[in-house]
Amino acid sequence: MKTVSKVTVLGILLLGGMAILSGSGCGSSPSSPSNPAPTPTPQPGHGFDSSWPTYMLEGLAISGTTLYGTEGSGPIDSSNLSGGATALFATVPGGNSYGLAVDSSGNVYATDAVAQAYKYTSGGGTAAATFGTTAGSSTSQLNQPFGICVDGSGNVYIADGANSRILKLDSSFSYAATFDGSGSGTAFTYPYDVKVHGSNLYVMDFGGTDNRVVELTTSGTYVRKWGTGSTGMGNYQFKQALYLALDSLGNVYVGDGGNDRVVLFDPSGNYLGEWGGHGTGNSQFGGPSVCSSPLGMAVDSTGKIYVADSNCSSVSIKVFGP
Repeated sequence: MKTVSKVTVLGILLLGGMAILSGSGCGSSPSSPSNPAPTPTPQPGHGFDSSWPTYMLEGLAISGTTLYGTEGSGPIDSSNLSGGATALFATVPGGNSYGLAVDSSGNVYATDAVAQAYKYTSGGGTAAATFGTTAGSSTSQLNQPFGICVDGSGNVYIADGANSRILKLDSSFSYAATFDGSGSGTAFTYPYDVKVHGSNLYVMDFGGTDNRVVELTTSGTYVRKWGTGSTGMGNYQFKQALYLALDSLGNVYVGDGGNDRVVLFDPSGNYLGEWGGHGTGNSQFGGPSVCSSPLGMAVDSTGKIYVADSNCSSVSIKVFGP
């Protein structure tokens, strides 16, 4: 296990508005959007002195005024959103940390992308609970777990990618249920990320021809899906879309890495807008290289969206806000 150390973070931009660009239509909408997103132009803003010393930020999560990030092959870091010093929160055993979630008590949850998930108590650097052993498909095992989230009752949901399922754990971090997405007409191929809002789960199903968002209830009942399944740049198409974020209203942000954009939908899957494009501009992602970005995303209580942008050699966190 790596030792606790102090890190600094740089390259966070506060953009004065969310750059929402109109997109070309492709695929059918669940229904016509009744409240389209605004289209303000982002303004270069001030940054607070922060950056993770890595080129990957697989997971981002926010609790109060603290931003947490996972480095993929490294530790879990934390940063005060208002600036100042940042410090390492914890390191996942084995050195990997991908999925990330924080509950209302400040407990931190992470996955190692191999076979285990961990719960860290508020302020602690040692895992208080572990789920999973070696990679496998039983209800006590995981195989390539990535996304993780926690609901208001303390139930935990894990995107168990190679097992093509979402595993639900109860508040004691014990197995509770399995959701395979079969009610959507096609079972999950490779669920990469999962987020929860109230009694609804949103799953980013990546792999094969899926490239879709699937909505379930927290008891596993199918609600709806969106995404044509084909790869492309249309409103309901994705390319290597891996990451999700939700705001307080339940709007869904899809990090469409292969298209270097963030796509915004309302809670019912209606397309609202998008922003991004490949480049080094304030509202662009991926840098000068051909690099799949954005990566992890999170939304704070004020509606600001934090997006990890990788240029294949370093990462910055860009902030878009109301």
